[in-house]
Amino acid sequence: MNAFILPVVFVTVSLTGAIIDWISQRRRKVRPTVEQGFARYPGALMSWGIAIGLLALTFPALLVVRPDARSEWPIILPAVIVSLGLSCYCIHKWLVTRWEWDAEGVTFVSGKRTTRLPWAAIISGKWLIGGWRITGLDGSISCWHTVTGHDVLSDALIKHRPDLAGITLLRS
Repeated sequence: MNAFILPVVFVTVSLTGAIIDWISQRRRKVRPTVEQGFARYPGALMSWGIAIGLLALTFPALLVVRPDARSEWPIILPAVIVSLGLSCYCIHKWLVTRWEWDAEGVTFVSGKRTTRLPWAAIISGKWLIGGWRITGLDGSISCWHTVTGHDVLSDALIKHRPDLAGITLLRS
């Protein structure tokens, strides 16, 4: 039975992430183009956060169903705390982190922190493992290849700063 449940959970969470991405893209008024756009973490991050949160809530339910499991409470309580923390982190990252760009520059928003880099103010760019990082006078912005819209944002960076295309390996 357990060999069946794990793949079903994985497929369900992955499909939920794809549905979240699809709904998120349909609700946008602006489609990402090289001229202007919006990128964010994939919906799978949100769906995994929800799944981990639901899993964390099943631990206390285990105590109701199996009263003899109270002796395992010292193990269950830290698991609940860590699971809920990871769940909140995933959901928070998906909700508040985004990259926006237009003809003026690129903006990275993460909660209360906003970094705006005009295209002309970008000093350097380099390829990291799985993404790129651009640095300007006002700070730096990183973007990972797993971000939904990374390819369009990379094309926008190449269009507005073609001198960075070879340095940062954006298209590899």
